[in-house]
Amino acid sequence: ADGRWEAALNINQATVTVTDKVIWTDSAWKLDLGSTYRNHTFRSEAQAPTQTTSVYTGLVLMAPDSNNGLNSTVRQSIPLVNGHQYWMFGAIGEIGESNGNMALETPLGNIYSTWTEAPNYGFCGFGQGGAEINKITTFGGSSGNHDFVARTTGNGPNRSGVSGQLFHLQVVDLTETFTNNGVDIPSVDWLKTNLGVYDGSKTFTFNSNQSNANGYLVEYVVDDSQLEHSEKTASATDTLEGLGVQPPAPTPKEMEYRTDTDVIFSCDVTSLAPINPENPASVTFKVTAPNGSVETLVFDKVCLPIGGTERAWVKYHIPDTEGSIKVEISCTENVYVDTSVINGTVDRIEPNNPPDPQFADPNPGYVVPRVPDFSGSTQHIWKTFTAVKNNGSWEYQEVEHKAGLNTVLNVQPDERVKTAVGKEMKSGYGFNATVTAKHGSTTSDAVVAPQTVVSYFPEFQYQTYWRIMERLQTSERQSIFQFAKNPYSQAENRVHFTPLWYPDNTKYTLWTTVRDMWTPVGELKQACTDELHIDGNVYDDWYIREVPD
Repeated sequence: ADGRWEAALNINQATVTVTDKVIWTDSAWKLDLGSTYRNHTFRSEAQAPTQTTSVYTGLVLMAPDSNNGLNSTVRQSIPLVNGHQYWMFGAIGEIGESNGNMALETPLGNIYSTWTEAPNYGFCGFGQGGAEINKITTFGGSSGNHDFVARTTGNGPNRSGVSGQLFHLQVVDLTETFTNNGVDIPSVDWLKTNLGVYDGSKTFTFNSNQSNANGYLVEYVVDDSQLEHSEKTASATDTLEGLGVQPPAPTPKEMEYRTDTDVIFSCDVTSLAPINPENPASVTFKVTAPNGSVETLVFDKVCLPIGGTERAWVKYHIPDTEGSIKVEISCTENVYVDTSVINGTVDRIEPNNPPDPQFADPNPGYVVPRVPDFSGSTQHIWKTFTAVKNNGSWEYQEVEHKAGLNTVLNVQPDERVKTAVGKEMKSGYGFNATVTAKHGSTTSDAVVAPQTVVSYFPEFQYQTYWRIMERLQTSERQSIFQFAKNPYSQAENRVHFTPLWYPDNTKYTLWTTVRDMWTPVGELKQACTDELHIDGNVYDDWYIREVPD
């Protein structure tokens, strides 16, 4: 027989009682598990055990008697989902002087026990004739119903025993119960202690809304003298009082910011009760800036179904002061947040423009460097909820939001380089660079456009010098950046001059990082490259001659 036990979500506390009770009614006997087995009525030829050491509920298979030696096999079909994690708690053992060998075989694991000469009174101690499985495993088979089989596998050397064998199995879908509700999966020892039902019932308490512990309690009662066995039903109700699963404790977060930039502070917020637009919840961000100023910002649009999660966020301008920034996060009742505090560092990116290249600049043994690695992030997805009242009840709709960053770097010889052909030019001349950063979003007011663009150069190993690009224009969908005007350019063009010594017939690759695009999930950033082909130098285009008077 099998029973489904589950608990629904509750605001702060849920109570579910697992009462492990199986009733088998046959023409000759009735077995009511949930009390001591010596009170059970066995078949007339069976003798009840003379000793009991525990009260236990589970599956009882009567051992084969000395006349027919028949084995029992019973099975129950349970739905399993590919990739889900399951807790399996099973046990087999002997009642009285049972002399049969036992097997509990499942898609999640098997346990076997072989009868021994020594009598085994009681189940919990197992003696020499019992075995247990207590494990967490990931199901790798196909989703659907799968058989869980309990059976006897033959007699031991002494066939005089006529008492029973006990089978007990509990299966809990941990992915559905815990992971999908934002709760860490407990240890196997915790699960056994709090959910394992050896006795007639057990009661637990959930101190959060994450109280929907769903699973299966599978038990059978079989008389081994019968060739075939019909299905019976177990009623199973489970209490989760005192279970100890709490909302996840908020954790601190470490972040990096740049001076004089706009950013977004954010966190996940989850509801413990339905939150509707007539009485929304809120999340408060208390910001202490590097200059000591304190500002309190509130996200007051939290609208969630029970157990729902969305992003709460606020925009903030980082002042033009380096140092540490602290964001303390709190919330109103019936919701909780995943982040308690953001500890940030605020750094200043100063221009470090290259010097004016000279004819005599040496660079013996130069090797063109590899473009640096960069850990970018170009897309964020987050969700919110809307609610509308229908016939007096609030109906919630999940809304998905996306934001993306796509950058393109275009490098071209400066307009004053008359001998350039396409992207090929001689060393010693200057080139222009333009970054087009496209930043689309389904929710434009929840996005801050890119603000920091820095270019690095191969002649300096992408390290020693860099140029901060200027944002020339920005719109809801894109921003354009170029070099600042070069003080060494006679025409004050937005150029960078290549060194005269740069190797011939070689690629010149500009590497540029685009940063400080912010969304409710965090920072979007990307690196981009473009290249020129260098062959020859500026002196190939010029010569000195005497000018007549």
